[in-house]
Amino acid sequence: MKKINFERGSEWRKWDLHVHTPFSYLNNQFGNDFDQYVKGLFKRAIQKEIAAIGITDYFSIEGYKKLKEYLDDEKD
Repeated sequence: MKKINFERGSEWRKWDLHVHTPFSYLNNQFGNDFDQYVKGLFKRAIQKEIAAIGITDYFSIEGYKKLKEYLDDEKD
């Protein structure tokens, strides 16, 4: 077993595990501009130092897949 040494011990990070996208089945507050939604989501996450976001759309994974495309584009 490989031993992992952490110099700082435990570290806390902020996560938001309940975020809906405009693709959520119960979408009634997002509007039609997905690009604007993504920019706002990422901007607020950076401002609040959110390290992880969990997409919890109702009855669909399309919002997660579309959001993931933005992240994949950033890697290129």
